[in-house]
Amino acid sequence: MTRKLNLVLAQLNPRVGDLRNNADRAIEVLKQHADADVIVFPECFLTGYPIEDLVLRPGFLAATERELARITEAVVAVGGSAVIMGAPEEGPALPYNAAYFISPDGSKKVARKRDRPNDGVFDEVRNFACGDFRPPIKFRGVRIGIGICEEMWHPPVAQDLAGELADVLIFINGSPYTRGKHREQRMAHAKARVRETGLPLVYLNTVGGQDELVFDGASFVLDDKGLVRAQLPAFKESIETFSVPFGDEFPHQEPYPDDEVADYLACVLGLRDYVNKSRFKSVIIGMSGGIDSALAGTMAVDALGPNRVKAVTLPSKVTSGENIGDAKLVCERLGIELVEMPIVGPVEAIGKMLGIHGREPPTVTEENIQARVRMIALMALSNEHGHMLVTTGNKSEGAVGYATLYGDMAGGFNPLKDLYKMEVWSLSRLRNERRPAGVLGPLTPIPEAIIDKPPSAELAAGQTDEAKLGPYRILDELLRGLVDEDLDAASALVRAKAVLGETDDRFLTLDHARFVGRLVRQSEYKRRQAAPGLKIGPRAFGRDRRAPIVNAFEM
Repeated sequence: MTRKLNLVLAQLNPRVGDLRNNADRAIEVLKQHADADVIVFPECFLTGYPIEDLVLRPGFLAATERELARITEAVVAVGGSAVIMGAPEEGPALPYNAAYFISPDGSKKVARKRDRPNDGVFDEVRNFACGDFRPPIKFRGVRIGIGICEEMWHPPVAQDLAGELADVLIFINGSPYTRGKHREQRMAHAKARVRETGLPLVYLNTVGGQDELVFDGASFVLDDKGLVRAQLPAFKESIETFSVPFGDEFPHQEPYPDDEVADYLACVLGLRDYVNKSRFKSVIIGMSGGIDSALAGTMAVDALGPNRVKAVTLPSKVTSGENIGDAKLVCERLGIELVEMPIVGPVEAIGKMLGIHGREPPTVTEENIQARVRMIALMALSNEHGHMLVTTGNKSEGAVGYATLYGDMAGGFNPLKDLYKMEVWSLSRLRNERRPAGVLGPLTPIPEAIIDKPPSAELAAGQTDEAKLGPYRILDELLRGLVDEDLDAASALVRAKAVLGETDDRFLTLDHARFVGRLVRQSEYKRRQAAPGLKIGPRAFGRDRRAPIVNAFEM
């Protein structure tokens, strides 16, 4: 490298489809950093990511071209900095996922993504054509090799760029959060590319929530020895300026949070962006006095502030005074108003209409009527006041169908959707002990009584979750095998015993593992109709883990 290259990394939060505003933000950054050599934006920043089938619309690509032209005009007007802009490019059949290098004179060179991820949450083969090799771009005496996201995870693109005498590798990314991904995968792959090529590497990631995904940012720069020379913060926007190659200076580095804190911040950011980008002014949540609604309510306040969160408790004739009191207490701690709306009358009215009121013993029909009456009330309040309904089911319940379709499963968004029950407890304790940077709620929001009491759907007298499903410590480990690792029941049982170090529990049996597997298989039709929620772990229901609804294969 013949000279230093002054770079600006713009780790920003775009809104999918909001091309005008995304372009305006890019132009604003350009004007503020006119003395930089190159300003870098994330993968598909102009359009937001993932774009899904929007990118197949001719009108969408035409709008992209118009905004790209406007950015180009701004680059020329500023006259000092080049820009690397992620945006789709029209192709002969499918568009390309592209990175535009826009020079100060308005000329453009395009790097087209050739490694298209097509597993997990990604469907890029459906939406993008395969690009071809592009040599490094020479700019002000520096040969810049540009790659796009997945291309950093495999050797060929980096090696090809190095073979064409690149001086620095810049990878723009839309890499969504998964627990442990940053340390165990991103950084490992980046350092491998540096070892293979001997080149410094710039990794720029987007940040923010988009539907079921949340992007954690955490962009970084490695020198030619693989040392981290710059680390941008996780889960928030940041613009960092630095130069490559490095001398002895070390720019500010933001440590990546540990896994539990990262999980929590991902849930908060994903919920905040889902609400804000959908243009809701407030949310409403049903507070039962249980741990799930307490944690979801805490996340809502942490994301939006107490003034934008409304809470309702809807007691039935079997709701305990303890749970009503706990619902009031958590709302007091969070600083949000709680409205009490008993549902005894409506439940009785429906029972009389169906001719089942007073039936003994009550059945699941009576239980589910309660959950569905609650949802009618919550959705009516949503309609009346414009609140988005936050629902509160966890992954353990979703996996085995321990929830009421068109009842507690309904809603606008579920921040707990990919958290197993044991993780709900763990994050609740964490949040009581710590107040992560950027959250808006108080320290110790969840009463210990809520954390300690046995979980219950409370749709029948004396009902507890674990009486039917077994202890959550066992259920969750079986589900990790059956769901996250796609194991059969026997293998999931072996795994659970190894993890737990237990063998003699009556729920650690092959019969019970098969029972849980049947519940998972039979509940797919419910999950397809559940509220969207965030991917946090290795295999989330919905966009990530997919299964047929009608399915006779035994797990």
